[in-house]
Amino acid sequence: RLSRVALAQRAVAAGLAAGVLVSWKLWVASRLFPHFPLLGSVPQPPFPADLLLLALFLGAALGLVARPLNGWLLRPFLAAAAVLLFLDQMRWQPWIWFYLLMTLPLACSRTKEPRLLLHLQRLVVAGLLFWGGVHKLGFLGSGFAALYEGYLAAPMLAAAGGTAREAVLLFGRLIPWLELGIAAGLCWNRTRDGAALLAVAMHVVILLMIVPREHANIVVWPWNAAMILIVPALFFRGPALEWRQALGDSGRRPWPALFAVLVLVMPATYYAGLWDRALSFHLYTGRQQQLIVLLPAQPTLGLVPELRRQFVESRQAMGYRELNVDHWSDRELRVPLVSEDRILRRFMERWCAVGFPEGDLIFILHHPWLRDRPARRVTCGELRAGP
Repeated sequence: RLSRVALAQRAVAAGLAAGVLVSWKLWVASRLFPHFPLLGSVPQPPFPADLLLLALFLGAALGLVARPLNGWLLRPFLAAAAVLLFLDQMRWQPWIWFYLLMTLPLACSRTKEPRLLLHLQRLVVAGLLFWGGVHKLGFLGSGFAALYEGYLAAPMLAAAGGTAREAVLLFGRLIPWLELGIAAGLCWNRTRDGAALLAVAMHVVILLMIVPREHANIVVWPWNAAMILIVPALFFRGPALEWRQALGDSGRRPWPALFAVLVLVMPATYYAGLWDRALSFHLYTGRQQQLIVLLPAQPTLGLVPELRRQFVESRQAMGYRELNVDHWSDRELRVPLVSEDRILRRFMERWCAVGFPEGDLIFILHHPWLRDRPARRVTCGELRAGP
């Protein structure tokens, strides 16, 4: 059992290290895209302290590839991760949350109970697939169908016709139920191996669908590659599923139950506004909110050249130039914008504090894949007036 946990953790550590290297500007203080610390008054560490913190985080992750169960690596890895996440909420990406959930039981377990560790990691994978499917369901207000047809499967739909096109569309409607079915199958001994093979096939298809293109979310490529290794390591032809006995190994310690709440219960509280989308396993659910910054052409000349290049001629307002903040995040940080309302508001307040003439600066908030939600137009005066 422990060898399977170690194998899965090697894939976790390698996937995380690859993701951090792809998005390295996300993890340093010296960048143009703003930081959003959990507490707004906390300053970013100066150079070279920011690089040393990143080196500790990345070095521990690379060390865990070789020694995945080493406590001297697990604890500084999680401590560095906690500091980095506290310093910037843009780092609250779904893949980071998944990797941390996979690693947390190894650091919390004092005696390295193999059955408990194996089942807690299995729980994370099953929870990821379950909630990933739930959040895509149309009756819960998902924009997945529009995202699938307008982005993920757009090249195939453009090239296919007749029966092939209908098959591609049907596959998109089945994806949420496929994820739910795989999650359920992984939780039963009789269906575990088949579900594991289906999960591997699904991640192979995902890698083929998110081929390189403009604004592709390339940071999830190593995540999907890691999942192709993690799922069979934990489930395929492995020890039988013994949920009650495995969780009973924890005795009277509260942390395994709290861990299960993080994985299974907290994602549901997203619908009550209590938990972030990125921490709730929202994976291509089409709920991403976009922020557009509009400025007349003349004021943009006063911006630093690197920022001025992010503005393009606006298709929404004559004589204005626009900045798509999500595209900026993708180009500089290599990750999608974390578009929680509190973060977008802080972003807009920073722009309003620059001192542009009243009325020049306009913000457009919209959900590109939730077509029943109208776009909102916000000005600095409205922000200062209150929520």
